[in-house]
Amino acid sequence: MIHIRHRHQRGFTIVSNHLALHPTLSDTAISLGVRLLALPDGVDISIKTLARRVGGAGQKRVADALHELEAEGYLRRERAQLECGRWITRTWVYDQPVGHPCRTEPPSPMQPPTSPSAEPEAAVTGDVSGADDVDDLDNVDIEPGLRGAAEEVLRGLVQRVPCLLLSAREVRRLAPAAALWLQRGVQRRELAAALTTGLPQRVHHPAALLGRRLIDKLPDPRPAPESFPARLRECAGCGRPGRAGAMVGGRCAACRGTGPGEGGDCGSGVEDYVRARVAELRELSRGARPYPSQAAPGSRSGVGDVVAE
Repeated sequence: MIHIRHRHQRGFTIVSNHLALHPTLSDTAISLGVRLLALPDGVDISIKTLARRVGGAGQKRVADALHELEAEGYLRRERAQLECGRWITRTWVYDQPVGHPCRTEPPSPMQPPTSPSAEPEAAVTGDVSGADDVDDLDNVDIEPGLRGAAEEVLRGLVQRVPCLLLSAREVRRLAPAAALWLQRGVQRRELAAALTTGLPQRVHHPAALLGRRLIDKLPDPRPAPESFPARLRECAGCGRPGRAGAMVGGRCAACRGTGPGEGGDCGSGVEDYVRARVAELRELSRGARPYPSQAAPGSRSGVGDVVAE
């Protein structure tokens, strides 16, 4: 055997021979250990996700391989509870096994994590800055209802661009990434336009193209719309309208026993004014145009009127 080697400048992982040529580890454990070393920090490495990434290996084989790596000192897992009460699994992956002089120990397990943003599993808490693929967003917290809306947007892309035909499985796979756009304040039409604008002349793999766009073009969260204070409010006691500033404790002056209509508050004065104004408007509307019964003979007074001969 003759090796043809190249010096890599980026996109490579250093793997020691004691892992690649381990005498007792199974081939699945060795390949899984190399894959774990190549993944960035914060990526979801649950058994379900790893089984999907490792071709031909089911969840049982992946679980057994993780136990082998843990027994040989290449892996360490620990359950921890965040301040919000949520439980996560903290995992350390070593390139040097137990007993190797160059191995570095993890931080003290007695020190609890201070905040979700400080945890290695950034994808679980909503930070997707280290996500390289849509599969890394499976455990991102999505508001209820947004996943279904994202699936509708993805299914409707074929109506805009016929070449963007997605299967049901591809739609479910891309839905978390698309729902994250909607959660950050992007409208449905804006999401569809971002995925269909500037496409190449020929699309060979629609799902791969859309997945890349969903990750690379993910916008920052939009600020919440500015809320304006209410000028009028209803009294919690009598239900009459009045100025919001005059409602002390949500109740008008009459309900508080300080006299109705004082200080611009709600009360009988406001109610009488509203009734008088409505009556005035009714009189004006009656005088502006006569009723059909009062119209002059031979004139059209409205739709459906008959002209008198």
